[in-house]
Amino acid sequence: TRPGEKRGLAPRGRIPGIPTLTGPAKAARFGERRFSVQISRARRRSATGATLREAPGPHEQRSLKGFLMAKEGTTVIRGLGHSLPPRLVTSEELSSSLGGDARGLEVRTGITQRYYAAAGVGPSDLALEASTMALDRAGRGPGDVDFLIFATMTPDIAFPGCGCLLQSKLGVAPIGALDIRAQCLGFVFGLLTADSFLRTGKYDRILVAAGEIHSTSLDFSPGGAGVTPYFGDGAAAAILETGDGTEGIVAGVMHTDATDCERFWCEYPASRQHPVRMTLENLRERRHYPQIDFDTLNPMARGLLREVIGEVLTSGGYREEDIAHFFLHY
Repeated sequence: TRPGEKRGLAPRGRIPGIPTLTGPAKAARFGERRFSVQISRARRRSATGATLREAPGPHEQRSLKGFLMAKEGTTVIRGLGHSLPPRLVTSEELSSSLGGDARGLEVRTGITQRYYAAAGVGPSDLALEASTMALDRAGRGPGDVDFLIFATMTPDIAFPGCGCLLQSKLGVAPIGALDIRAQCLGFVFGLLTADSFLRTGKYDRILVAAGEIHSTSLDFSPGGAGVTPYFGDGAAAAILETGDGTEGIVAGVMHTDATDCERFWCEYPASRQHPVRMTLENLRERRHYPQIDFDTLNPMARGLLREVIGEVLTSGGYREEDIAHFFLHY
């Protein structure tokens, strides 16, 4: 919406040039795909529908009814933080072990450098730095956090979860700490999960963190040339609060499909395997490394991204031309 312009929500339905999702009957499916899109607005349009109760204060006793009613306003991101380990790994360094030339890796992946953590550093360690930065930028402290969400597919240890470890390292009180597994879309899934919690009025301030250590699970032989260059280590964090309705998250959608997941997975270690989760034979077969069928994934993902973008635009009452920037990842 242009400054000073008032525009109501667009009617639900198809946006010209963007097909909407057709549900579980979709013919093309691939692996455990997760697609999620969110829109944040800088100016809220006029409210429609019934007026809801005022948001309770941070120390107000909440009833069960309070948990079930949505707050007025929107979810806003008060502070963002990030962390990268110090070791920068170039394509030249990778090409020496993976084979081929550095320029070929960069053309194929679009990536020129990535970062690897040192021995003994886990996702929760990187997330600690990112969370501290996010809290500082939000003008908050660890004691201000009501709930914590941690997204990762490479946890420090099997259990307890990274959320518990980060909670302890931050010195946060014994609040709820939730780990979620949504692979590459974990951070966005975490944001939308936090948004839902905040809109119910159950919490006032949520820390969302995401961290990955992929470098310890990659194949650095020529057999890993198709996958290894894509991955690195790092973490990000956000402080989310309930805003006054003038800015914040407008809409978000999430989809998951595990059809043909063996084309996009890391099979071992596997708790379903007895009596041990990984054997020497599994190691020799290199089945503990990520396996990704990019020839199938890439064209399918491009089509699905366009569909889910159309869905979230319709949900938020926007058109393609209303959006200043699209940030895409899959």
